[in-house]
Amino acid sequence: PSGVTLIDAYGFGNNPQLVTVTLSDSVTELRSRAFYHCSALTYLTIPDGVTHLYQGTIVFCEKLTNLTFGAGLFYFHNRPVFECPNLRDVYFRGKHPIIDADLSFFRPFSVAYPHPRITLHYLPNAAGWPGHAFYMVVRQPWVPRVAEERGSLGFDGDVFGFTVSYAAGQ
Repeated sequence: PSGVTLIDAYGFGNNPQLVTVTLSDSVTELRSRAFYHCSALTYLTIPDGVTHLYQGTIVFCEKLTNLTFGAGLFYFHNRPVFECPNLRDVYFRGKHPIIDADLSFFRPFSVAYPHPRITLHYLPNAAGWPGHAFYMVVRQPWVPRVAEERGSLGFDGDVFGFTVSYAAGQ
């Protein structure tokens, strides 16, 4: 809900019904194990106000496939994301974060190296990309493009809209 600034340890822990989470922009802090063993979680968006991720913030989320970090993310403490074996796409909306200690923070379950099928997507003009490395993951620019819904932009009844999506490598 709006106004929540902190997701404490185990705030979403052991929740098998949780599938998609987009946190409120008011959230500025996620504690270690905030997302612990969320077995059905597939999509998670971290808001722009979160600047640090601590060790084990997102752990044992077996079905997590898509993770988006907000533009304010500045610092990764040792391995904030691990034991998420199906993680495939990680999006960074800001500059390359400072990483403390372990560069291989996207480790799958029971394997000593990061998952080779993960793609890190970054905005082309964001500072620090692509120079810094995350070991054994693919890195590619995340370029915005406008996609038209229903073949046109504009009004449809009492609704105005269009979809902005991001296309990798274009």
